[in-house]
Amino acid sequence: MTDQSRSQHILELSRELLDDIELGRADAERLILKASRLARWVGNEETRAWLKLEMGGYNATDPISIKYMRLTGRWTNREEKKGYWGPLAQQEAKISAEKAKLASMRTPDLGGDYANIGIINITKAMTSSAHLIQTISGIRSRVLGLLHGFVSEIYYAKEFDNLTESIFERYQRDVDALIAQHCGEITLKNSDGNGSPLRWRRRSCFPSALHLSAYYRVVRRFNISTYKRYSGNWR
Repeated sequence: MTDQSRSQHILELSRELLDDIELGRADAERLILKASRLARWVGNEETRAWLKLEMGGYNATDPISIKYMRLTGRWTNREEKKGYWGPLAQQEAKISAEKAKLASMRTPDLGGDYANIGIINITKAMTSSAHLIQTISGIRSRVLGLLHGFVSEIYYAKEFDNLTESIFERYQRDVDALIAQHCGEITLKNSDGNGSPLRWRRRSCFPSALHLSAYYRVVRRFNISTYKRYSGNWR
């Protein structure tokens, strides 16, 4: 696969994933699998390791597992190493089960002294289910938030990369047109054919062509440096 087709594939996959997350049109397992494929394409090993945990479950020994237990809010008692260790699909199944359980609960049809006991018990059960749904939904939201951040960073970096390329190509056409307008047909030759610096054959147009070439290099450096600032690779 060429660099251009690879870059286009990454852009299309990240765009599709963003739509899946934002429109809620895919379940958790499909999102994790597609995001793992994207992480493999861009070479993000930490994200790949994290997504593997989201597919197979967390553990208490892997540093990445411990890190993302915290980032996804899975700890219930970190000192005792208690938390929601299961994969994201399992957490979503728990949410569905607790919602069904909550929907089936109702106040018991009892009388006398047993009525108060029954009402207290059912109220406690409903409160427990609602709290569990809230907790696990928070885990799911954090996972999707991390996924969205990862995918959107890749998507907008690729979009900006395409934008800078189009800007550069436009300036390149403008510079080429100016060179053709002011210098006509300018040819370059190598002084000795062994990689020595190029020299102008038509010296009458050398000054203006030199200025235009310098301008061309400045524009190119501007686009590259701007991209580095945007993508976080600026040094």
